[in-house]
Amino acid sequence: MSNIVWDDSWNTNNELIDTQHHELVRIVNNINIENNHILETVESLIDYSAVHFTDEEALMMSVGYTESDYLAHKAEHNLLKHTLLDFSFLLSYMMEDKKKFKLQTRVFKNFVAVWFSTHFLLSDKKFTDWLKTRGGADAGS
Repeated sequence: MSNIVWDDSWNTNNELIDTQHHELVRIVNNINIENNHILETVESLIDYSAVHFTDEEALMMSVGYTESDYLAHKAEHNLLKHTLLDFSFLLSYMMEDKKKFKLQTRVFKNFVAVWFSTHFLLSDKKFTDWLKTRGGADAGS
């Protein structure tokens, strides 16, 4: 499994968001089929992404992000939260079957790597670009 390599185009120029994004990438990169603690790493990803989503959504609300864009962004977060929980359950269920477990771990890591990189590049950049137009690139940092 390959790791996510940070792309500077994902930078939002918001210290809080960028710090949290780097931590999310670090956690995703720790998902490894050779690691005996995969489920703990998945739980860390679930927990940390929930913190990040709460912080990001609070920032959006505090700066008056448009309601339709906020709701669409929040819906993406909610969908990922549910998907992470589903994968966590699936992985824990498959632990006894090493072949299936390894396959699902690869699928999971690929999914979250694509999801986060796409979300950073598109949805989060849309918000921070909107924020910059209002002179608040570092609001909430």
